[in-house]
Amino acid sequence: MELLMEKVIPVGEDAVEPFAVAIGVVAYGVMANISYRSGWIVELVGRRSDEAAARARAKKLFLMGLWLSCLLTTAPFWFGLIFRLTHRSG
Repeated sequence: MELLMEKVIPVGEDAVEPFAVAIGVVAYGVMANISYRSGWIVELVGRRSDEAAARARAKKLFLMGLWLSCLLTTAPFWFGLIFRLTHRSG
């Protein structure tokens, strides 16, 4: 992100405050862990009513979670790229 934004941001300024980045990393780790842990709980609860439907739902939820985690993990890159493309310096 820093490489993408180096031409847009004035010299001596940070793209993001370092303390905010540290808090964001911890928050990301906590939320990823909560999401990972809740997956098997949701699947077990769903199996009580209909095991076949729970398996199909589990496959869909896994793929959705995989794509969401990939998008979230690469979000700083996409943010920096979009910011650089929309704020071109002369």
